[in-house]
Formats: sequence, structure tokens, C-alpha cells
Amino acid sequence: MLSRLALTLPLSLTWMAAHVALGLVMQRSHSGATAHGYLALCAPMILGWFCASPVPVGFAAAYVVGSEVLWRMTGASVFWEGGKYAIAAGLAVYLARHARMVIPPAAAAYLLLLLPSALLTVQALGLDRVRSPFSFYLSGPVALAVSLTFFSSVRLAPVELWKVVFGAIGPVFAIFAIAARGAMAASYGSESNMEASGGFGPNQVSAVLGMGASILLLTAITARPAAATRLLLMAGAVALSAQSALTLSRGGLYASGGATLAAAFFLVRRPGVRTPLVLTIAVTALIGFYVVLPRLDDFTGGALANRFRDTGLTGRDELIEEDLRMWQENPVLGVGVGMSKYGHRRGLAAHTEFSRLVAEHGTLGLAALCFLLSFGISRVLGASSTLNAAVCAAALTWSLMFMTSNAMRLSAASFIFGIAAWRQPGALEPVLQYFRVTQPQAQLALREVD
Repeated sequence: MLSRLALTLPLSLTWMAAHVALGLVMQRSHSGATAHGYLALCAPMILGWFCASPVPVGFAAAYVVGSEVLWRMTGASVFWEGGKYAIAAGLAVYLARHARMVIPPAAAAYLLLLLPSALLTVQALGLDRVRSPFSFYLSGPVALAVSLTFFSSVRLAPVELWKVVFGAIGPVFAIFAIAARGAMAASYGSESNMEASGGFGPNQVSAVLGMGASILLLTAITARPAAATRLLLMAGAVALSAQSALTLSRGGLYASGGATLAAAFFLVRRPGVRTPLVLTIAVTALIGFYVVLPRLDDFTGGALANRFRDTGLTGRDELIEEDLRMWQENPVLGVGVGMSKYGHRRGLAAHTEFSRLVAEHGTLGLAALCFLLSFGISRVLGASSTLNAAVCAAALTWSLMFMTSNAMRLSAASFIFGIAAWRQPGALEPVLQYFRVTQPQAQLALREVD
């Protein structure tokens, strides 16, 4: 049923508004937030088992991606890394049941190269204490490898892909509602603001709001919705961006802007998309810069402008230097999975995934990163269309920028990176699916006709 729904104004507005109300309810009801968490976590596996179409399964996985911060904000009693496990399990179940699995060699190599360093963690902590670091630091790579396999194995038309990623928009608006409510009573200073982030980490709230803004903008540009729906999507993107800015955490807007520009670089060459692209970005930017941002800056007493003028890395540069020092001292295997925080002077976990990989996995971690980057670049360069290249570039850009400031703390990094493997159906594939014949059978039939 989901695959047949069209992206219309009533449906989009209902989906967003319902989750605004849901977010405010979940903020007040711990049991309601927990119930929502367990239902959403089970959905990818249930749909993966019963649905032959990949769209509902991908939609449910995207919904989990959008909900992860929501559960943390509302204190839902769900497993902290449950989102990553639910995505990996649901997509894996679908692949095993309904698809011809295509495992990208780069994804397999990436995951395998991260395993040897686990032995160092076992040696340092003992078997009874490794579950927490393994879960925290390896669940993200597992979800990433499974996401790459899922999007490499299925074929989604552009409209189907937009239906998949739109699953994340509902819970993102629930996050927006809670954060906006907190922003009304917040006092703003020179640091990221916990109150304007709904009482949870500003970095992650800002990042997810920015992710939602990018999804809405790219949907408005490429999905060719009706004019009223496009205006709604643009307005939603502006609202999410504004709330992301109010957290005073800069990473969310930077990643959102980077992803949008990466997509625009390719989309501007596409004649049917060039006009809506220019209009959408121009109108959104003008409203944002000349209407919304000045009012937000006044609302925060000038704190917003001061925060974004600050080019400091809030201590991440120190963590990166310490990670590189650990790599220099342990060049082959690193210090072990989850062990880098013990080498940080302040005992903090790594915030940058790239330096964490080399600190905890050594040269094998660097090789794993190279496999990921080479896969992403090859997908962009080998894309079947400008739209395909734009989506892959946007997914890669957002994920890599997220990992720069938040490592892999959210399942969003894994799932969005997986979208870089998205492939559109070939021209002959819908016909083959209709007549239930395979590509070799079709080629044989054509040879016989010749």
C-alpha cells in the first residue's frame, strides 16, 4: 500500500502535523515514548519478513533513523543502540527473504577490517566487559554495511526512494516540536543550547533537524510535487533549519548545506530539474537569510550570529591530535575497539569517526575508510543519471560531515551512507518485472527474434 501512496499536500501535512502532536505527547508520557520505541523498532523486522516490496521496509528503517534522537529526548526505555540493530536486522531479514543479495566487496572489506582490533579490547577488558564498547562502536559499522547491501540489492525508482526517506520526516518534526517548545524559554549564551535542543545533546538534535531539512528540500526539487506541496516542503525545510540554528550547534546546518550543494552540483545539469532547483534554493535562501535568521538573531540577543562567527572546533581538534598520537604509537591494529577514550586526557569518547578509526583500528582502520570512500566515489562517478549522482553525492556528503563531528553516534550516519549505493531501475527492468522474466531470458528472446 505504501508504494502506491503519492506525495500530496494533505498526506505530507498530516504526516508532519501528527508527529508534532505525537512529540509533545511523548515528552509528557514516558510509557507512551517507550511504547512508540518498541513498535518502531519491531516494524523493520516485521515488514522485512512479510513485505515483498522494499519500500515499506526502507520506510520503516528511515522512521527508526528519525526516531532515535526522539527516544533519547523523551527518555524512552529502549536499548541505546537499538536503532542501529533494528535497521540492520530489518534490512537483513528482507534481503534474506525477498531479494537477491548483492554484497558490495567494499562493504564486506570495511567491516572485516574492523574486527581484528576487537581482540585487543578483549585482552584489555576481559570478555565480561566488552559488550558495551563493542555495541557502541561496532553497531554503526554493521548497520552501514547492511544498508549498503540493501540499497545495492534492490532497485528503487526515484519516487520510491523519496517515499522511503520521507519516513524519517515524521519523527524529525516530533523532535522539532519538543525543541521549539524548549527554545521559547531558553537563555542563550556562547555555547550550544541544551534547552533549545529539547533537553538533549545539541549536536545530535541539530544534525537530525538538518538532515530533515535536506530531505525536504531535495524532495521539493526532484520529486516534482504539486506547487502547494512544494511550498509546504520548502516551509518545512526553513522551519527545521531555523530550529537547528537555535540549538547553537553549527554542525547540523553545515551538513545540511553541504548535502544540498553537493546535490545541486549535479542537478543543475538536468534540464527538467534546473528551474525548480534554482527557484527552490533561491527562495528558501532568501527567506532564510533575510527574514528568518535576522529575527532568530534578535530572539537570541545576538548569540546566534556570534556562535556562527566562532570558527573554533570546541575541543575536537585536541581529540583528533590525541587519536593520531595513539595511531602513531600503535600503527597496525590501533589501541582496540572503544579504547581510545582511555588515551584522551579528558576521558571523552571520540567525536570524529575518521580519527577514531585510525586510533582504535590502526592502519586497518585507514584501509577500511579508504574502501568506503572509494565505493562512494565510484558510485557517484558511475551513476546511471544525474539524479542518481546527485542523490549519492548528497548522501555521502551528509554522512561524512556528520561523522566529522558526531562519529557514528546515530544510525542516521549508517543508513544515509547506504543510500549512496542506490541504483535506479534500468529501462528494461519494469517490463521484465511485469512479464516476470529475467534479464538473460529477455536477451535470449531478443537474439531469437534477430
